[in-house]
Amino acid sequence: MASLLLSCSSTTPPTTAIPTFVIAPPGFSTHNATRTRQFNLSCKAKNGGGEQRETPGNEETFQGKFDRRNLLVGMGGLYAATRRELLPPLSQKIIDYKLPPVTKMRFRPAAHLASQEYIAKYEKAVELMKALPEDDPRSFMQQANVHCAYCNLTYEQTGDPSLRLQIHNSWHFFPWHRWYLYFYERILGKLIDDPTFGLPFWNWDNPPGMVMPNMFVKKDSPLFNPRRNQDHLPPATTDLNYAGKPTTDPSKMIPNNLTEMYSEMVRNVSTLEDFYGAKYVTGTKPDPGPGTAVVDLARLRGSKPKDFPESDWLNANFLFYDENAQLVRVKVADTLENQKMGFVWQEVDLPWLKNRPTARVKKSKVATTSTAPKATETVFPVKLDKVVKVLVDRPKKSRSKKDKDKEEELLVIEGIEVDTAKFVRFEVYVNDEDDKAEEIIDKAEYAGCYSQVPHKNSTKVKSKIRLGLTELLEDLDVEDDDKILVSLVPRAGGEDITIAPVASTVSSPGYLLSGLALAFLKNLVNSRKPNLNKKFPHPKLSSQIGSFLERRTGHHCRKMKEEAGTRETSDSRNVDLSWSA
Repeated sequence: MASLLLSCSSTTPPTTAIPTFVIAPPGFSTHNATRTRQFNLSCKAKNGGGEQRETPGNEETFQGKFDRRNLLVGMGGLYAATRRELLPPLSQKIIDYKLPPVTKMRFRPAAHLASQEYIAKYEKAVELMKALPEDDPRSFMQQANVHCAYCNLTYEQTGDPSLRLQIHNSWHFFPWHRWYLYFYERILGKLIDDPTFGLPFWNWDNPPGMVMPNMFVKKDSPLFNPRRNQDHLPPATTDLNYAGKPTTDPSKMIPNNLTEMYSEMVRNVSTLEDFYGAKYVTGTKPDPGPGTAVVDLARLRGSKPKDFPESDWLNANFLFYDENAQLVRVKVADTLENQKMGFVWQEVDLPWLKNRPTARVKKSKVATTSTAPKATETVFPVKLDKVVKVLVDRPKKSRSKKDKDKEEELLVIEGIEVDTAKFVRFEVYVNDEDDKAEEIIDKAEYAGCYSQVPHKNSTKVKSKIRLGLTELLEDLDVEDDDKILVSLVPRAGGEDITIAPVASTVSSPGYLLSGLALAFLKNLVNSRKPNLNKKFPHPKLSSQIGSFLERRTGHHCRKMKEEAGTRETSDSRNVDLSWSA
């Protein structure tokens, strides 16, 4: 769904402290860095006990890449718990963790391809973990708490106790998540006395894996969850474009899934921040807008480095309990190579890499003949309780290959205001000639989507998304046009989505158009796309693709949430089929 920039931040004065994310009760300082730029935000939130809090509306903000949680609905489980219920045991002794020497790699198999011998071992490990006392930091419940505390606004931020840490949507998420699975995996391995045990990953982006793995369906298995929605069991297919109701045409589900993956991982990922999420630091100067953002560090799949070089990122550290129940401090810098961490994934095909969509209509003149208002003439804020269409002028047309290699043309939808307790989704189409836009997700006219998983805490947030246009305009064969028709199609919760104007100044080569903007992102590398003829073995993938694949490695974490907390919501079709921690 492309890059999402989410806002809820602090005005803490600049500091040079390296951020530390710790396991601690409320009131204990957990984060020594605040967030970055972009929006003024009024953030009203209700905590786990129903108490409402409000943060100021004029403050620096946080921007980030919206992760795969856009595929989920109604998490259930521990999201219904209060903050204190999520806190792991406190320890006064903290050790700086050093990666141990690797004598043999842990092998992480695709869940649907796992052998019976492996499944029996995995079941035994989970059974032993569930048998540990609840106050043991290695226990099933406590491991679930670790995840939910970080994504449920539990930890306070230094400088403003009213602000809570949300680990998602920033450049810290992938490294944090890799450490989380790393220790969970090692705990399971120690419980069964197997130092080579590796976690399975759900291969849900590959058609053979788009069904719940059978190991989680057996009723007599420790992996089974009786709370699971029966509609999600095999042969139900994962719907990566879920919008609150069943897909009207099941035969289009797999093609749509592959297009969504291509859009999410190729077309709309132009920079490191598009993939990882944006900076989460103190003292970052305000960004004047997308048109003037000089992304010096933007590196795509290619020969150049693929990780942030800043110490703010590399030295950011987290606290976890290891397999010996010892509280340890770990750094982001140690997560950059999975081989050094001692694990590899099973090699699988990634069919979505070759799934570049084709246009339904090439050289469409719909933008020329449309009577839709210009974006500059549209009255904002706009509530998305119906399809909204606007004409958007392009900053530059007929760009050369050299121009495209230097600058990525983007559609920026700003001022998106939603309630975090609501499930919402809207899709974006360019030059679509049919009002039934939702039926052509597998076509090039589909630019991407905004989708939000509901959380227990109700918080009003403003955000924006950036959608890549360079390749899309090539596919539609409208690169010589000076304007495009943009359709915003609400799919779920449109009455809870508002797009408001943004008071910002953006200089050439891009400029804001009320709630919509076209912009260029400078200094991109020449290699915009991966070699699609190459079969990518997981250990050798770029850090972008590799990190993404790791996010599938946590089917067990979804189970933890379901088993440890409340039942699922009635419309949560993708809770079971998509959650990977």
